Amino acid sequence: MDKHRDKKLDGLIGKVVEVVFFDDVAVTGVLGYTPEYSAKYGYRRPNFYNCGAWSFRKSHVKHIRRLNGLKELQ
Repeated sequence: MDKHRDKKLDGLIGKVVEVVFFDDVAVTGVLGYTPEYSAKYGYRRPNFYNCGAWSFRKSHVKHIRRLNGLKELQ
């Protein structure tokens, strides 16, 4: 399952980013994996991420960029 993960998004985990979705909604926050996982099989759902209060799939992302110089959001 790991071969289907998105290397660009995985490289930004824990970083402050701006995510723009295909409907032009922009979200700023710390990128992380979605908290949903399969307890039965013991793995995270591939290609599901969260940023702030938003959970999304990588296919919904129009573009993403790291916001340099920001260590945390207020």
